[in-house]
Amino acid sequence: MGSTPNQIPTRDQAYYFLDGSCVIQVQDHLFRVHRSLLERDSSFFQTVFSLPQATSVAEGRGGGEEGDAIVALEGHSDGHPIICQDSVDDFRALCWALYARPKDIIAQQKWLTVDIPRLIRIISMTHKYEYEHFEDWSWETLDAHSTTNADQFIPRCGGWVHVQKLLILCYQSGRLPFAQRLENEWLNIIRTSDASESRIAFDAALDAAEGSSYLRRFHGKAYYAYLKGIRIFQQGPVMSIANSDGYVDLGGPSTFNEPRRIHLCQGFWSLARLRSKLYTAPKIDDNPSCNKHTKECKRGWEAWWNEASKSASNDPGEFIQGMVSKLSGNSSMTYKNKDGARSAQVPCSNQLKEGVRQMAKIFDDSIPDHFLIPRD
Repeated sequence: MGSTPNQIPTRDQAYYFLDGSCVIQVQDHLFRVHRSLLERDSSFFQTVFSLPQATSVAEGRGGGEEGDAIVALEGHSDGHPIICQDSVDDFRALCWALYARPKDIIAQQKWLTVDIPRLIRIISMTHKYEYEHFEDWSWETLDAHSTTNADQFIPRCGGWVHVQKLLILCYQSGRLPFAQRLENEWLNIIRTSDASESRIAFDAALDAAEGSSYLRRFHGKAYYAYLKGIRIFQQGPVMSIANSDGYVDLGGPSTFNEPRRIHLCQGFWSLARLRSKLYTAPKIDDNPSCNKHTKECKRGWEAWWNEASKSASNDPGEFIQGMVSKLSGNSSMTYKNKDGARSAQVPCSNQLKEGVRQMAKIFDDSIPDHFLIPRD
């Protein structure tokens, strides 16, 4: 937001150039930059500067907040600046990109010297104001760092607010592989960190997901990761826990607000019911092309499932992944025949193996449903 009438804007120490040709006010700061640089690679600013300067109003793209606009005044003096509704830090990051020297650019390619929070701000601003080349460079730089330093990337982002912004930008810009890596590392922090750090990461994930239409899957997975992190599935058979009249420790649900508490408890209950159902082999579809399907395939499938599930995890997701692992590669689906030998092979093994893999995908896709995450 801009300065109040009683505030005198301060000239920015880094980006107020006396020979600049365009004065821009951001909050209580004045920037004087070179118009040629501002509009050179920005179709947005090219359009703004082509309009009648005294009366034109134009908004940036990218889903900014209400009132997120540039009012194109003269911009020729401190008394008549262009008003830009961004934060000072964000606009300063944009100026850095416009004026960066070669050694500054090279420093961003190195893990020890890269300024990740600034690059996130640059992506946000260049996406909004349509600096395509700067945006692409920033994405490529961050993408490289997030790939080679995956487990250290989030701690270098400068706080969860920056991580939240980056994840939303990934979806807005169509950077889906980047988004997937970021989500996976975020969920890993929730699952594996100590209680305090896990809770902070979990709350940040919920804050991001609740405010975005892009993050329904991530929303559900954050709740699931939290349950895994507090090791609720290691406390015994989940249905006996869920049916217990005693206190079930879900990691302090009373400290959550009401909607989050409901999502968490409902999700645990739903997953517990699913795990209970997995004690019984799922029904298999008919296969008219197999003349042994009714007798050998169905009997063999049930026998194989019962044997494979004896030492399976109480976590339904891990249970299903365990079944997938048992059937990986060229593993055959065998079972004990009537004489007790482990030599009988299920005739429809390939079809059933594909069914187990599909089961894993269905579970992954349905995680938000277990936690009653609404669909937009």
